[in-house]
Amino acid sequence: MLIFEDQPQTASWLKWLLGGVLALTLILGVIFLSVDVTASLVMFGVTLFDGLLFYCVIPRSYQIYEDHLKINLGGPFHTRLDFRDIRSISRVEGANALASTNIRFATSTAYVVEIARKGKIGVIISPSNGEVFLERANQALQQYTASSAH
Repeated sequence: MLIFEDQPQTASWLKWLLGGVLALTLILGVIFLSVDVTASLVMFGVTLFDGLLFYCVIPRSYQIYEDHLKINLGGPFHTRLDFRDIRSISRVEGANALASTNIRFATSTAYVVEIARKGKIGVIISPSNGEVFLERANQALQQYTASSAH
């Protein structure tokens, strides 16, 4: 059962960066039309590929369930993090938020949450309502741990 859902906080610089990549390859495709049609088609293909890639890997929502967390990506893609594999859920700040070796699903550095997992690589996310997300996630983790201990 779904307990809480939050949207990712996306930094404006990231939006500009991703939009710039798409705009650059599209503009190059248009410029190449008069020079080399094959190169133009390749650039249009790169634009399409990049757009699909961004769509598939940028988080759409973070969901907390009774026994797991779910990171919804574009289309049918998602990542499930079972509570039995989670050691802790905490906020990270400053250089630790940027210089992490975890899997990054964070789209902002304003409020960064680290999900440390047992024997697996951790996950970094950036919920828009970070304090509430962190509180609800830790409550759900504690309830799961207490119920599985019986």
